Amino acid sequence: MAIVLQSRLPQSSRAMLVIAHPDDETMFFTPTIQALKTQGCSVVILCLSTGNHSGLGSVRGKELLAACCILGIEQGHIVMVDHPELQDGPQCWWPSELVASIISKEAEKRNIEMIITFDVKGVSGHPNHVAVWRGTVAYLSGISHSKQTRTRALIFINPGVYFASIAALLTSYYR
Repeated sequence: MAIVLQSRLPQSSRAMLVIAHPDDETMFFTPTIQALKTQGCSVVILCLSTGNHSGLGSVRGKELLAACCILGIEQGHIVMVDHPELQDGPQCWWPSELVASIISKEAEKRNIEMIITFDVKGVSGHPNHVAVWRGTVAYLSGISHSKQTRTRALIFINPGVYFASIAALLTSYYR
């Protein structure tokens, strides 16, 4: 296992993006997903809530499926969790152990080689995003001495990298 601090993604055949809410895949990770897909990587989205803070969980779930379709992610590779302790909201603090347990289950089930998630500040500072980062670190801490795991990389997405990618994309589009 390694924590990767580089601008290029390592080669991997199976990556899992761990997010807090439907729309995080689009708002924060589209350039990363596109880069992985370009490399021929199979991408799994693990969304740890339905995004039901405003009572729109079912709508947001459909939006997640639609966005993933556009991004080329198979429907069978999208996991949306609806757990009473993982509710969307700025006042909801998620237990790291629970997040780590869910990540572990999906990573083992799908033979995940690389996990990608938010940076230490959760990109936007949202408590649910920060909880995803903490849970991912807890998961990796728990497997760091195991020789059975296939997970070899964890990449934290820094907002500066994300916004620089979007700026470059927009600049090339409007030329």
